[in-house]
Amino acid sequence: MLISFVFLNACSSQQQYSSANEAIKFVENNITQIESPGDMNLNGVQPVSYKLTNDEIINVYDFGSVGKREVGKKLFEDSIQLFSSHAPITYESGKYLVLYYSHADSKTWTPQLSETKYGENIEKALKNIHD
Repeated sequence: MLISFVFLNACSSQQQYSSANEAIKFVENNITQIESPGDMNLNGVQPVSYKLTNDEIINVYDFGSVGKREVGKKLFEDSIQLFSSHAPITYESGKYLVLYYSHADSKTWTPQLSETKYGENIEKALKNIHD
């Protein structure tokens, strides 16, 4: 009986999400979707933006396909080199490109996941998306 309870408990902890937006909402209890008209349009796609309690920002781009996501990521990489001294952590999951703008005090251009408050949680959530 105890073994089946442990097994069921372990299975239930693997939350599955239908989209990156749904997954991101489970990263923190008090995450807030925000309107951010200044966000970068990539290949005709405007992101859905979220603000965490520590004022960090997550942008979720839904490109509709992996091919379009790859084009959008390339456009992002080309533009970020021109305009930023600190780059976000980027995540790719199927048709989604997710940008995490951390306030981590990093010595590198892009912070390591272990230097951030939410980086590892975002990565875990995005691995549990099923299309």
